Amino acid sequence: MPIKWTISRDDQLVEFHVLPEVELNEIRECFKAMLAENAVPYRKLVDLSFASLAHGAVGIKLMGERMRDVAKTMPVGPVAVVVASELAVDLVEEFNRQGALKRPPKVFYDSKLARAWLMEQPTGKLEP
Repeated sequence: MPIKWTISRDDQLVEFHVLPEVELNEIRECFKAMLAENAVPYRKLVDLSFASLAHGAVGIKLMGERMRDVAKTMPVGPVAVVVASELAVDLVEEFNRQGALKRPPKVFYDSKLARAWLMEQPTGKLEP
């Protein structure tokens, strides 16, 4: 499967590792898993450094629209995105425009720096 994710309740962290040739239906499955686990308010580390970005704007539009819809009903936790190219940076900026989140994703070229920053950020809070 070209996209792998883990959800850690202890760390309140969701990690996505996007590998080459990811399919759009896999992106949808990730969102379903986050919703099912009530992990949308968690911190998110999205590693695009090995992604082919073949779906580019289409995939970003899908993710942005989905996050915008989810953000209407619950808080979205901070997001750190690890990239390896300027194209990926451009796609994250497009995601920011599509998603219109209160806390837009922060871009990093180094996964250790991304993780360190992310773990300093507060998660989103669900209302009791």
